[in-house]
Amino acid sequence: MSSVELMNISTPYSLKNINLKVRDGELLVLLGPTGAGKTTMLNVIAGLENYSGSVLFDGVPIDGIPTGRRNVGYLFQDLNLFPHLNVFWNIAFGLKMQGLNKTEIQDKVDKMLHLLKIEPLRDRFPKNLSGGEKQRVALARALINLPCILLLDEPMSSLDYRTSKYLRTELRMLQKKLGITTVYVTHNLYEAEEMADRIAVIDKGRLEQIGSPEDVFFHPQETVSSFIGAPNILNCEYCRLLNPSLMEVECGGISLIIPNEGKQVRKLAILPEDIYISAAKPPGPNINRVKGILMKVDESTHTVCCTVLAGENYLRAELPKEIFKTMGLDIGGEVWLILNLRKLKVANK
Repeated sequence: MSSVELMNISTPYSLKNINLKVRDGELLVLLGPTGAGKTTMLNVIAGLENYSGSVLFDGVPIDGIPTGRRNVGYLFQDLNLFPHLNVFWNIAFGLKMQGLNKTEIQDKVDKMLHLLKIEPLRDRFPKNLSGGEKQRVALARALINLPCILLLDEPMSSLDYRTSKYLRTELRMLQKKLGITTVYVTHNLYEAEEMADRIAVIDKGRLEQIGSPEDVFFHPQETVSSFIGAPNILNCEYCRLLNPSLMEVECGGISLIIPNEGKQVRKLAILPEDIYISAAKPPGPNINRVKGILMKVDESTHTVCCTVLAGENYLRAELPKEIFKTMGLDIGGEVWLILNLRKLKVANK
């Protein structure tokens, strides 16, 4: 496959002097808010956007090469399936435009249908497909020519959580199996953390931070924190294995249960928006429920951030202002927190 390098890339209305290298075979996630310039960057790589600077594949400038000859697969956010073509011919469309004969088209499409596990959809039309099925067909079409670079623009944005989670797992396995250098756009931090080898955070057309998911989550730069939120960081002093998949950790006087991967846990992180706060003890099993004292309340236009002393930890919980006003929470009063197990992130170093 190929590495991709952007050197001093600027566009008239969006990107501002971007320098970025995507390693050969890497899945790099572009993370940023709406309007940050993520899609524009994909379009630059694909040759669909006017720009200054240089784009290099494997160290070779490709600025004068048109889109059709860059060997890039592109899965657009709106998928763009042809409603009048069935699944087979949607996938085969690019091959037909290249003038391949029917036997070659048949062979290539059959292999792609098998790879994406969508053989039963072969003769269906887009109107008869679910969201996840449409996503697989669009991905098959992007992969049919075995591109050296795969560009994915918010590929899961229209799907429900369960379907999105399943397809992300499949896509990650497929990307590693094929070894295709991939640039994946999302505005969802957890999706980025789950998918990426590295995350590049972009905001207002500028590249603000690039690093491993752990680096970005546990050590966000100030400009990045304003977008993803500054996480609560807990130092772990003690770990106890409960079973092959769960571990109990002690962090500054509070006990938490976390998913276990068999490694020593050094730190935990969780965003304020992923901590539930209430005046009364929440119902349900007593897992990751901690009691504390409300120390501070900071109000913004739409949200309230509550700082709670739990054990030796000052934890911030964020909630909508209208909900806070109905809860009757008082500074100095006792509160309960629930730390969402699925949202706790682990650092092993």
